Amino acid sequence: MADKLITDRTAGDVQRETAKGFYNASDLNRVEGAVEELARLLRELPGLLTAYGKGLGIDWRQSRLGYDPAALELRTRTDWAMGDIPDSGEADRYLGNVLAVCKALRVDTRDLPWTLDRLTWSGANGIEASLDRAQKARYALEEREKDRLDRTAQAWPMAGEIFTGELME
Repeated sequence: MADKLITDRTAGDVQRETAKGFYNASDLNRVEGAVEELARLLRELPGLLTAYGKGLGIDWRQSRLGYDPAALELRTRTDWAMGDIPDSGEADRYLGNVLAVCKALRVDTRDLPWTLDRLTWSGANGIEASLDRAQKARYALEEREKDRLDRTAQAWPMAGEIFTGELME
């Protein structure tokens, strides 16, 4: 991901008024950018795995993903400027996008806040921690599916038949 997600804000950051103690345009842009990239990677994953399987002679099935890539055509905004404050619709879209990519990957979202109203440092951490888990889950899903395809390709000749009616000796 382009920008490292921030998951380690503390009450001390707020009290000392450090950069991490405020949720502003840079945070909004970082999260929106991460959502945008993650959604794109999830939409592209079926094609990547299909091509990977095809290279191994295996017909990969999209249904194994457990999510609908088309449902991840999300509207994001990455041009937030200092002083911009999301209205309720933008805030709902913002958190809804985070929730959408997390749900697609069955990632725990219990620390994701329901609203940006009165966002706390722990709520801000929860947004980015949920996305961090989603990024790791997407990578693990890709690796798991590639491994499954590799194992399928390796096992294929051991089944005792290369082509219909032709036995291995």
